[in-house]
Parts: sequence; C-alpha cells; structure tokens
Amino acid sequence: MSATVIDFTKSNYALIAKGKRTTIRLGDKGYQLNECQFTVEGDQSSYAPVITEVRKTKFNRLTPQDAVADGFESLAALRDELQSLYGVLISDFDIITIARFEV
Repeated sequence: MSATVIDFTKSNYALIAKGKRTTIRLGDKGYQLNECQFTVEGDQSSYAPVITEVRKTKFNRLTPQDAVADGFESLAALRDELQSLYGVLISDFDIITIARFEV
C-alpha cells in the first residue's frame, strides 16, 4: 500500500511551523493512522509526518475549535477556503475528513 499523500497550499503549509497539527479536507479521504507524505503544491515537503487521528463528520458538526486548529479564525473562513480550493459550494451536510498529525 502506498503512503498517504496530503497536499498543502504554501500559506497553509507555513502554518505547520507555527504549530498547526490538523488538516480538514472535503470528502471521505480514507486516511489511515500511519506515516504519510506532505507535498506543497505538488513538491515534496521536508517533514516526516505521522497521522495520529482521523475523524469523519459533516461540515455542520465541526466546531469553532476545529477551524482554529486548522489555522482559521472561524468556521466561515474555513468554509470559504474549502470552497475556494475545491471549487464547489460546501453544504452543512458535506462529509469532512479531519486528520491530526505529528511532524
């Protein structure tokens, strides 16, 4: 089985150095607890991350703390970013994957 690859935007990736340890993604990503690879807009990162927790939920079940842990000031800001990245409107009932990691 190949390693999980999680791609970040440059601005989101920069938050890891400031303590970000969570990423929230649209859809059921099928992430597994294990080592993974981070890429930054397609380029290999220097981190050797390990996914320590995976949780799947609906967008309307996210808490403000979930958004803050992912580097956003609010759920609205998180929704705006996800809509921008995925190019779709995010409904309250869309499935979201939350992955916690260590680097």
